[in-house]
Amino acid sequence: MRVSLGHLLESAGYEVHLAKSAPEGLARLQAAAPDVILSDVRMPDMDGLEFQKRARETSYVPVVLISAHGDIPMAVTALQEGAYSFVEKPFDPRRLLGILKNATRMKRLIDDTNVLQDRLAELTQLERLLIGNSDQIIAVRDLIFDFGLSRANVMILGETGTGKDIV
Repeated sequence: MRVSLGHLLESAGYEVHLAKSAPEGLARLQAAAPDVILSDVRMPDMDGLEFQKRARETSYVPVVLISAHGDIPMAVTALQEGAYSFVEKPFDPRRLLGILKNATRMKRLIDDTNVLQDRLAELTQLERLLIGNSDQIIAVRDLIFDFGLSRANVMILGETGTGKDIV
């Protein structure tokens, strides 16, 4: 099932990393930053619900659980404990791909939100140093932030007293 799902996801354009057990999956989660985790509920060593709890301790990656032995209370518990979705086997591959697509979108929105929050925090400090609301000063602050995200060297030129040291 794991290998078949891997082929399905690869054919849908996903980069897939397979793990044979929950501990291996947790180790891969530390090594890579996936957009979504798809896990069976029944696995050796640890069930999917426990795996989900441990994954949530180190990451906010959405977890989609699948099971052939699921029931409504299990699904409710999984969702209450943070699962993105719960899918019962047998499942329609198109439905699963739709769930994974939405979970991936959610993860990327969370990532974008975190970047924007960091940017806002930095801009708040920058606005205290570079005062003004003109279009030009706003453009300068935006450029400073954009270059700040880059690892490239940047040369700053300007007249004495224009704020090059602040930048």
